Amino acid sequence: MFELNLSNSHLAPYLQRARSERAKTVTGILRAAAISIGKGITALAAAHARRRLRRETVRQLWSLPDRTLRDIGIPHSQIWRVASDLVDGTAPKAAPQRIAANQNRPNSRPHLAVPAVAGCG
Repeated sequence: MFELNLSNSHLAPYLQRARSERAKTVTGILRAAAISIGKGITALAAAHARRRLRRETVRQLWSLPDRTLRDIGIPHSQIWRVASDLVDGTAPKAAPQRIAANQNRPNSRPHLAVPAVAGCG
């Protein structure tokens, strides 16, 4: 078997350098692993926060009356999709609407005053 006496050997500086490089490599690997684990935990926390916000949004939308949901254009069957789009930021942007004579109907024309009927009122 080959034995190496490091104290008297001319290989000692090379072995010391190899140990130093190995220590740097191990340190780099451990640092990269810690960063990856940290990013994974951050991603899990963000996903959990989005999931909680989505559930809260769905709960609030389900609590709205049917008429309100119709007014804002959300059918009950689409509540989960709409909530997901809102939370993920993929919801379509609403186009600015013109203000019409009747603010409840953006495309209506200004209506004429209705004449008062004699005897009413």
